[in-house]
Amino acid sequence: MEVSSFLKQIKFVVFYIIVLVLYVAQDSIQAYSIPSDACPNIVTKADWGGRNATGSTPLKVPVQYVVVHHTAMSRCFTPKACEAQVRVIQDFHQINRTWWDIGYNFLVGEDGRGYEGRGWKTIGAHARGFNSMSIGISIMGDFRKILPQKKALDVVRTIIQCAVETGIVMRNYTLVGHRQTNVPGYTECPGDTLLCEYITWPHWEPFQKSGTFKYPNECTSNKIEENAAKQLSTAPPIQNGSILTTSSPPIQYGSILTTSNKIEENHAKQLSTAPPIQNGSILTLITAALWFLFQ
Repeated sequence: MEVSSFLKQIKFVVFYIIVLVLYVAQDSIQAYSIPSDACPNIVTKADWGGRNATGSTPLKVPVQYVVVHHTAMSRCFTPKACEAQVRVIQDFHQINRTWWDIGYNFLVGEDGRGYEGRGWKTIGAHARGFNSMSIGISIMGDFRKILPQKKALDVVRTIIQCAVETGIVMRNYTLVGHRQTNVPGYTECPGDTLLCEYITWPHWEPFQKSGTFKYPNECTSNKIEENAAKQLSTAPPIQNGSILTTSSPPIQYGSILTTSNKIEENHAKQLSTAPPIQNGSILTLITAALWFLFQ
């Protein structure tokens, strides 16, 4: 009798440990299940002629942030030109700056393709203080005064969507521009005009490290509303809407709050349309644990 009671207690302990582990791991249980139907065709490093990294540190997923950049270098519009430009950027980062590899996790060209940098599994070198808790995506070109072509922006969206659906990025991720991850004035990246575009996207937050976020002059209220309306009408459907949590940076829209309702509508849309978390694999394991418990 005592042995039977002891075994039953052991079963209960094992069951609760399984439930606790699954609860903690639910956001990353499907991490690295690449490729996915949601994922774009990324041009691999081998295909664009890149060198191997001289070192790497694994990225612990899921991460909270998606940091968007521009390279502030040449734009490219054809596969041949974009492959050459990625090699130029790798030379700059690996040789001139003596980094282990190209700094970004992914790059995007105006040929409508994504390019592998450090990829999904490796910490990047693109936003000091945020590298270990983000993926960095950079559109090739200088976008302080102009926007990249829509097909490049669509690739950025698809990379983010893929990262969410495969467990690389949290469902309630935060989207920020590079300049927001350092003290004000440290960098112009991703460029004023491009940042004004990202401001209209779901999950973007006016977070600013060591200061208060300042909207670029290009982000007039009319422009923000026009961009938001365009995004709502042309953006591909988001498969993993995300709910803002108390861990997200506080929303401080300031003077733009009263004239840029589209930004708030984007966030409201996320709250209202987020699908339930699909935990089929978790439920299966819990069922197995229950079966074990009552045998």
